[in-house]
Amino acid sequence: MSWKTGFRSLYYLGAPEPDDPVLVPAQTAILIIDVQNTYLERPDRASLSPQEQQRYDLWTPFHERMHGAVIPNTARLLE
Repeated sequence: MSWKTGFRSLYYLGAPEPDDPVLVPAQTAILIIDVQNTYLERPDRASLSPQEQQRYDLWTPFHERMHGAVIPNTARLLE
């Protein structure tokens, strides 16, 4: 499964994979929305109640992806 088909709407079920986009750097803009440090701050897990730890754990994949892929890739795009 590629980025082109991985998160498609059911509307496109069975549709062919789209062509690669042609991006001309001099004619291309990047828009980064809502990547803020305030939403990435996390308390110490050990200080949380069992219910709060459960919620903390549910958010862990999000935080791992943000720190491991989204933020580094966004920084590279802005260089």
